[in-house]
Amino acid sequence: MLELEIAGESRIHEHYDHADDILDHAKGLRFIWLELTQHCNLRCRHCYTTSSPARPHNDIDWLDLLAQARALGCEGVQFIGGEPLTHPRINDYITFAGENGFSNIEIFSNAALLGEGVCQLMAKFGVQLATSFYSADARKHDAITLTDGSFDQTVSGIKLALEHDIPIRVGLINLEDEKQASVRDDIERTMIYLEHLGVSRQRIGVDNVRPVGRGSKITPFVSQSETLCGGCWKGTLAVSFDGNCYPCIFSRHENVGNIRASTLSEIVKGATLTAFRIAYAEEARANTINADCTPECNPAGCSPVCAPADPSPCNPWGCGPLCTPGTPSCIPGNGCRPSDECPPHTCPPRTN
Repeated sequence: MLELEIAGESRIHEHYDHADDILDHAKGLRFIWLELTQHCNLRCRHCYTTSSPARPHNDIDWLDLLAQARALGCEGVQFIGGEPLTHPRINDYITFAGENGFSNIEIFSNAALLGEGVCQLMAKFGVQLATSFYSADARKHDAITLTDGSFDQTVSGIKLALEHDIPIRVGLINLEDEKQASVRDDIERTMIYLEHLGVSRQRIGVDNVRPVGRGSKITPFVSQSETLCGGCWKGTLAVSFDGNCYPCIFSRHENVGNIRASTLSEIVKGATLTAFRIAYAEEARANTINADCTPECNPAGCSPVCAPADPSPCNPWGCGPLCTPGTPSCIPGNGCRPSDECPPHTCPPRTN
C-alpha cells in the first residue's frame, strides 16, 4: 500500500501544476463526521446507515475521539446518526466541541426530538442544524419515515430551532422521478411550505437518494463517481457507529480503519486513507470534463466543500469557503473568502 501511495504522489506531481497543494489537501483532517449511534426514532426507507428504533447505542468514547480530532487540527464536526439527539451524552459532545476550538459544528437530525434545552445549548455554541424533509403533505412525509406523526414532530423542531435563531438548512430528499411534473410540483410546494415556516429558500436543497444502506434498494449502485460528490479526498473522515472509518459518510465501500484498533492519527496519516485520497483526487479531477457532474452534491451540506454543488463551473479543485450571509464568518462551502461580504448560502444540503 505504501508503494501505491508513493506512486500516486508521483502521478500527482507529474500531471498537476499545483501538486504540493493537492497533496496537502489529501492529507490531514479538517472535517469529521461522527455517527454517534445507529439508534433512531424513525425508520426512513432510504436510510444510509439502516438505522431504526431497534438499534442500540455503542460504547465508543466520542469525547476522546473529539479530542484526538482537535489535536490533528480538525475544526469542523458534524454529529450524525442514526438520530444523534437520542444519544444520552449529546449535550456533552456539543459542549466539548464548542469549548475546544471547533469553529464549524453541526447536528444532522430529523429534528423530531429537538427540545428547549438542546436548542439553548446549540445557540450558545453557534451549532448549526441540518435536517431532511420529504413533503409538505404529512402523509407522504410519514410514509417515507415509516413513522406516524413524524411530519408534525419535525415541523415543531424546525420552528423551535428558528425561534432560537439556530442556523438551519433543509434537504428535500427526492425518492421519485424528478422528471415527472407532479414530482416537481410537490418539491416546489414543499419549498414554499418551508419558506412559510421561516426557512430561507437559499438554505433549502434537493438531492436524490444515494445507493448506500437502505438507499441501495431505491437507487442501485452504478459507480463511485455517481455516488460521491468529488470532494471527499480533501481532509475528511467519517467515523461510524461501530468504529469503522471511511473517507466520507457515503464511501462505505472504502474502509480505512477502525478507531477501536488504531488511533485517529494512525488512520488519518495511514497509507490506506492517503492512497484513496490521491486516487480519488485524480478521478475527481478527470470528471471535471463532464458538465453534468453527478450526483448533485452534498454530503454534509458542503461541509466539507463538495464540487458539483458549487455554483461556479463544476470543479472540485476550485471550491473555497462559503460564508454566512452578510458576515465575514465562514463555514465550509463554496465561493467567497473570509474577507468578502458573503453571498447567500447556495449549496444544497446533505441527503439521506
